[in-house]
Order: sequence, then structure tokens, then C-alpha cells
Amino acid sequence: MTIKIPNNAQLFQHPLVLFDGICNLCDHTVRFIIKRDRNEVFRFVPLQSTLGKALLAQFGFPSNYRDSFVFIDNGRPYIKSTAFIQISKKLQMPWPLFSLTTIVPKILRDYIYNKIGQNRYNWFGQHDYCETQPAEMSQYFLTELPQEYTDLC
Repeated sequence: MTIKIPNNAQLFQHPLVLFDGICNLCDHTVRFIIKRDRNEVFRFVPLQSTLGKALLAQFGFPSNYRDSFVFIDNGRPYIKSTAFIQISKKLQMPWPLFSLTTIVPKILRDYIYNKIGQNRYNWFGQHDYCETQPAEMSQYFLTELPQEYTDLC
């Protein structure tokens, strides 16, 4: 059963970054974002988690989608290079300047993104399972559906 979480749900009060929880590069990227997120804006959801799978389904992605970070902001999903550009806009300076890369055609930005994505496990390695995040970072991570939606399953 697909669960529709309303766009005004508390879950969406923070921008959400859905990431491949077994990918070393993705894990380091999440930590990079957290260090530069002074206002604690972002929340992170492993794609492999219950919540990650529900959000993928809600936004029309297959449950096994691992091709890209998915950035959900104001009820709208962004993927690939556009996701990173949107994320960079919310980080402390100088990272919002990364949004200037929009002058590069999206097809070229996404080509580069795809090449890195296709080789990320070979180049950076992977975990056998989604790693538990350090306690000091736990408030940033969401893995389970909010209680009001688990009763619908």
C-alpha cells in the first residue's frame, strides 16, 4: 500500500535529503552538509529505510532507486546535479555560490553526476549495511515513518 504523506505534514517542515545509506561517498557528503548547515535546516533519510522507501514511492520513484540523492524541499523533489545546487543554496557561504553552476547546461552537469554515481562504489567503497550515525548527529537522521502513518500500513 502506498501512503500519501500530506505536504503540510511536520515531516516536511525541514528539507529532506534522501541518500544511499551504504555508499561511502554519500555518507561523506551527508557529513559535509551537516558541518555546513549552521541553522540545522536539513534532515537526512537513507534510501534503504522504511521512510526512504515511502518517500520514494510518494514522489514516483521505484523503491530500489539509488541513482541520485533526492532532495525534497517544499514538497518538490530534486535529483542529480539540481539536487546539489538546491542544497548548496541553503548552506553557509561560500557554498551558495555553487548555484552559479546553473550556467552549465543541465545535460552536462547530470552527465558528470551520472559518471561519478556509476563509479562511486568502485572509487569510494561501500558499507555492507546502513551505518548507524554518531550520537551527536542522530537528530539529523530520520528512518521510520511518523507514527500517524504507520497505523495505515
